Order: sequence, then C-alpha cells, then structure tokens
Amino acid sequence: MINKNQIWLGGIILTCATYLGLGIQEGHDWGGDFAMYIAQAKALTQGGLRDLYLSNAFATNNSIHPFGPLLYPFGYPILLAPIYAILGLNFIGFKIYTSLFAILSIPVLFKVFKPFFQNQIFTFCLIACIVLNAGFTKSSDQIFSDLPYFFFSFLALSYFKREHSLSEGIIIGCLIFFSYLIRDVGLFLLPALLVFQLISKEGKSRFERILDLRTWVPFGVFLSAYLLKFLILLNYPANHLNRLTEGLSLGSIFSNLVFYEDLVSSFMFTWDTPSFSLILFFIGLAIIGVSTCWKETVHFLLYALLVAVIIIIWPHKQGERFWYPVLPIFFFFILKGVEIIGSKKPKLAFSGVVFILLWTGIIAVKGGIESFKRNKIPTNQAYTVEMKDHYNYITKNISENEPVLFFKPRVLRFFTKRNSHFVPVDSYENTDTRYFLLPRKDEFQSGEIIYSTERFRLWRSKK
Repeated sequence: MINKNQIWLGGIILTCATYLGLGIQEGHDWGGDFAMYIAQAKALTQGGLRDLYLSNAFATNNSIHPFGPLLYPFGYPILLAPIYAILGLNFIGFKIYTSLFAILSIPVLFKVFKPFFQNQIFTFCLIACIVLNAGFTKSSDQIFSDLPYFFFSFLALSYFKREHSLSEGIIIGCLIFFSYLIRDVGLFLLPALLVFQLISKEGKSRFERILDLRTWVPFGVFLSAYLLKFLILLNYPANHLNRLTEGLSLGSIFSNLVFYEDLVSSFMFTWDTPSFSLILFFIGLAIIGVSTCWKETVHFLLYALLVAVIIIIWPHKQGERFWYPVLPIFFFFILKGVEIIGSKKPKLAFSGVVFILLWTGIIAVKGGIESFKRNKIPTNQAYTVEMKDHYNYITKNISENEPVLFFKPRVLRFFTKRNSHFVPVDSYENTDTRYFLLPRKDEFQSGEIIYSTERFRLWRSKK
C-alpha cells in the first residue's frame, strides 16, 4: 500500500529527474575539473596515473596560477572508472550517472530530517527547496564530484546514532571514509559524529560511551582505510594545504564573506538581490531553530559550521556547488524555527505552513523555468567539432614531448596527451614553449599560424 509520504517523495523525485534531464547536453563547458576527473578514472582502468600526476605538476609549475590540485581525491574517479571502462568517453553517460546521485539523495534527505519535524510538510518542503532549486539542478550538466559527495555525506549522516552496533559502526566508518575520499571536507563528519555520540545524556552515561569500544569502531575503520590509502598513494602528495596558505588573509576572508552572502542568498531566494532585512529575518528563524534543538542536531550544526568555515577562509572563491552540503542544514534550521514558532503560537501555525509552501513553490517553479531555459542554450565548449579538429591536428602533427600553451591546460592534456600550461599574453616571448593554441583575438608576434579555425588558431614559434 502506497502511503502519503511515498507519493510526496515520488513527485519530488520525478520533478527533480525532469529538471536534471533537461540540463544534460553533449560535451562540456571549459571548466577543467571534468578533464581531471575523467583522466583519473581512465588512469585507474588503464594505468598511467604517474604520467597524469607529472603532467598536472608541469601545468601548475609553469602557469601563472595553479589549476586545482595535482590529483583530485580518488572517490569520484573510482565511481567514474567502471562507466569509463564500459562506455569510454561518453559525456552524456557520465552526466546521467552523476545526476543519479542527486536523485538517490532525495530519500536519504527524508531519512535524515524526518525525525526532527512534527509536521512532515516541512520535511518535504526542505527537500524540494534543495533538489528542485535551479542552483542545484544545473549541476546535471557538469562532471564534478559535488552530487556524489552530497549523496554519500548525507547517507553517512543518516546512520549517525548515539549508540550503534558493531556492524552499524563499520558502515558509518566506511561511509565517512568514502565521503572523505570524494571531497576532503568529508573529514569533518568525524568530529560531528564524536560530539553527537558524547553530548547526549540519554541512555548510557558519557563515561560509559567513552569506554564502549563500539563508540570508536567508525573511527577505527576510518583510520585503517586512511592508512591503506596513504600507503597506496604515497608517491602522490596532495597540495591543498599550499593552496590554502598561499593567499589567506583577513582581506580575502572579508571579501569571501561578502561574496558568499550574495551567493547563498541567491540560492535561497531565487532572485539576485534580496533585502538585508529579509536575510536577517531568515537568520533569526535559523537561530530559533538552533536554540531549541541543538543537542539533538549538534552533528548537523558542527558539520555545517566546519564546512562553511573552510569555504570562507579558502582564498579562491568557489561556486554555490561547494555549499551543497551546508544548505540543507541551513534550510532545516530555518524551517525548524518556523515550526517552533507555530507550536508556541498556534495562531501563527497555519500562516507558517502557508509561508513555507509559498516559498517552496517559488523555488520549484523558478527551478523548472531555468531548466527549460538551459535546455535551449548550448553549453558545450571543450568538445565542439572545432575543438576536436584542433585536438586531432595537435595529436597527429606535434610530438608528445612538445608542450602546447593553452588557457585550459588540463583539457588540452586530456584530449591530446600533450603537456600544457598557461601564461598571459605579455609572457609569450619569455617561454620556451614552441606551440600556442590561442583565441583568434590573440596575436603572437614571434610565431606563425599553422592551423586555424573560426575561434582558435594554432601558432608555432619562429624562435
């Protein structure tokens, strides 16, 4: 027998799948992350991981700025590897597969937040505000790790218990580790779990929980998996810490705060410039929500705060997709605040439900409109017919030992197997590189054109 909750979930799943599907197109935009993720998946299935690491080190060391880490965390490439082994280079296949994690997240979000609401309308509105939001569904056209991380991190949270069995502890440890293996911020699930287990006075005493070996099973599983990962990837050191410290300052933090306030507000309200008083109103609702249930939801609060802090202090501004793990928790506390006000002032209860339904409806309708718009706007930039012509020409006519300057080094490396780097126009004369793939507007005075298309020209240095 299908119950009311299943009908609501089914409707959200079908609507979300429609929005996601409308956004999927062949090829990819210029974001170079996709090239690294697929390249790592390919290296996992066919070998060549060391060459990939060295080629990205070449791009980073010889460019005006680094292009991401030398290797990305391996969780997402591991997920992509079987798809690459079966389908080869298939952008549509990768995007559909990645989008499935958004759909799978819907029942997981329901499991995570359902116990904390008396009225389940709030749970469904919370889920819809996230998964039907235009800022979320646009990720279906990108081969990035955000949607898989979103799924696995909330799946881990759904298993959190203050007292768990041995098998449950093993599952929690595995889920936290794999979340961390997709995105480094998954590490913050560990302190969230620890505080959640020890802060409650229900059941066993805090001292008894500390002495109970089952409390520490998830941490033991994580540590064992981490040590195994460390031994396997000993020759591939990460460079995230260097990127954090190279541009960190009070100025960068303040700039990021202003930037992210606008970014998160746009996601929440679906229009560009919500008033400051409206923002304060929603923050006030969230504070009410936190103040009334923080002990039961301390794991949400700590995890969201830690992720938010690392995003804010990171010197390089990131897109709203980096906020996906935080936003459901922020929405939760806002909706919890509305429910609490309604429970204390019954005359406002109905108005609160209407307000949340209206807010959710606006977000969902705007999400649908934006999905239909995106469906009509070509997004492919890196794998057009024109660019494939350049990749083929470079592959056939330029030696594998010759680097090619291009503004997206990881993309060029992926499609041509030639090392690449990028420097500004005024530095072209100072580089030893002989080949330059440049937009048509750029000129290279010391070079000659050897291949030309509508938007790009391939130059060879005369030096």
